[in-house]
Amino acid sequence: LEVRDARIPFSSGNDYLKELLGGKRRMVVLNKADLAHSNLEKVTIRRFKEQGLSAVMVTAHREKTVKRLQATIQEWIREECQSKDAIVLMVMGVPNCGKSSLINALHTVSQLPAKGGRGAGTNPAICGPLPGVTRHLSAFKIGTAPSMYVMDTPGVMVPRISSFEVGLKLALAGSVKDSVVGEERVAQYLLARLNQTPAGLALAVAQEARRKQSGQLLPAITVASMMPPGIVPPEDLEWVFDELLTRLGERLGCAGDNEKTTTTRLRASQMLLRWFRQGALGHYT
Repeated sequence: LEVRDARIPFSSGNDYLKELLGGKRRMVVLNKADLAHSNLEKVTIRRFKEQGLSAVMVTAHREKTVKRLQATIQEWIREECQSKDAIVLMVMGVPNCGKSSLINALHTVSQLPAKGGRGAGTNPAICGPLPGVTRHLSAFKIGTAPSMYVMDTPGVMVPRISSFEVGLKLALAGSVKDSVVGEERVAQYLLARLNQTPAGLALAVAQEARRKQSGQLLPAITVASMMPPGIVPPEDLEWVFDELLTRLGERLGCAGDNEKTTTTRLRASQMLLRWFRQGALGHYT
């Protein structure tokens, strides 16, 4: 099972897996589907099918989608491995795409009792919001007749990122630590994407307006109120969004008498990335 981030379904893939796995069958699991653009789900699945890959949309914290994935896996196993008593599925993917959360969800919906030896699923897979939490191999039972185990593996980044933009997409989704690329650079890229595709932010603003509460800071409305009215030309992107980050930092109360503008922008960038990753600024693919 190759787990990818549904927001960046192709940028979060590993083209080397086909060579490494040889003739072994591979299923692409697009996790965090609740943060992706729902209107593009069918298009995304169709593109994978054209590449000869089966793909499933799932959100690890939504039981209905996890059960659908479990049923797909069981059908897959019946087709491929009818004569085997036990099956081990390896779960692979880039860092922070939700592999461990997905394994815990599969184990939960399987309704198996937590018993057996260490490494057989007695403890949940370790999860966290940052990449690099899983550091060793561990197996978890998710089915019987035949016995099915999933093996959690540390996230593996591709040996070579194909382009600078793919690298920024991976950083924006949280697959690369923010400190490696730089929070401000990633935040500027996010603002550029929001500027180029304003419909997603506009929908998030409308949803926030319906549940607006006095005294509450509303991420989408706050960011939208500071965005330039039209598409920013490429040559102006850096200084326009640099200024926007400064204004956002001041709005968030990040700036003090003794704090520099760069610190204000850094804190604003961190907050902006947190909002995006929580889905507060809309859903994007």
